[in-house]
Amino acid sequence: MPNRPNISAELKRKVLVEAGHRCAISTCRSLNVDIHHITPWNKCKKHEYKNLIALCPNCHRRADKNEIDKKSLLMYKNNL
Repeated sequence: MPNRPNISAELKRKVLVEAGHRCAISTCRSLNVDIHHITPWNKCKKHEYKNLIALCPNCHRRADKNEIDKKSLLMYKNNL
């Protein structure tokens, strides 16, 4: 996405440390993680800590398909 700025290294670090550098889904905990926007980027157009969560690629895809809904993602983030 050419107009989408990168997430700063400091913000990425904060999200990764929050999740222990693992997927935030407690039953997954994979070590291979992406940074996911809980409210999709195309709706919020900004990178904010409260809206970011560490997810493995599989959980990230499931969240993108709404198989893991926003309320659940917020609960997972709150439990970290």
